[in-house]
Amino acid sequence: MSYTSLKRSHRIPVLILSGLLVLAAFRSASGDDHPVFDRIEHQFGPISEGRVHQFTIPLKNALGRPLHILSVEATCVYMEASIDRRTVAPGETAMLTVLLDTDGNLGKLVKIVEIMTDSASEPHILTVRGTIVHREYDHGQLRLMFTGVCAKCHVGTHIGTKKGQELYDAVCYLCHKDSLLNSVHAPVAVRKAIAFGVPGASMPGFAESSGGPLTMPQIDSLAGLIRSH
Repeated sequence: MSYTSLKRSHRIPVLILSGLLVLAAFRSASGDDHPVFDRIEHQFGPISEGRVHQFTIPLKNALGRPLHILSVEATCVYMEASIDRRTVAPGETAMLTVLLDTDGNLGKLVKIVEIMTDSASEPHILTVRGTIVHREYDHGQLRLMFTGVCAKCHVGTHIGTKKGQELYDAVCYLCHKDSLLNSVHAPVAVRKAIAFGVPGASMPGFAESSGGPLTMPQIDSLAGLIRSH
């Protein structure tokens, strides 16, 4: 092998190494190898179901240069996300607002917010975690549905001695529609729920002894109707 050929064969690895170093320098400059913000996770703890909750999450620019935010996207239909500024100077903090609708959700929750910036080829991922628990209701307040203008819809008019289907249509259908008639419930549990309410839920007791408008024979007729379907 001539000296010229040997020199060229050694030049190839050098060129490849130089190219890799340039690529690494470019990636470092673009921020791909560094966190864009100082936070990658937010814990919101236990929150109640059936509501829209709002959280404000501070995000500090972790780079040594201005950060331009191109887009903010929540990857779930139950969540919306927005940010209060589009340019964040080094060391400054942007405030991310998250709206989370917990209607129909219970248990542990993990959601993602993607923040696209001009300093990285991939979005900054913020993971939002927490637990959705049953909403606590004040049955004293719920019993107001039995009085005043609320009673016209929630109790109906002239319930008198109505029983069975007629009573169901007057006092149950507004909130439950036919769902109770199309499901399986233990008779004792149904009677107890109607008479005394369901703790932690939006179901107050309908028995007269619980401040409601129904006699026990009327409640028995409802329990029997539900059991028969």
